[in-house]
Amino acid sequence: MTKIDKSIVATGGSSISNSKNEIATKAKRLKTKFTLIGFILGVLSSLVASYIYDYLTKS
Repeated sequence: MTKIDKSIVATGGSSISNSKNEIATKAKRLKTKFTLIGFILGVLSSLVASYIYDYLTKS
């Protein structure tokens, strides 16, 4: 194995691990986005439900 071969192997291994890390960070970002959206939807649905409940009980 020459010096060039070793450097290619080293860069290849590091790039693979970097891409795995990028995928992980992207997944985390998506997860936080979805939890935020879910939280907002939950709040909105609870507000709507309470409004409907108030409307039904008043009439």
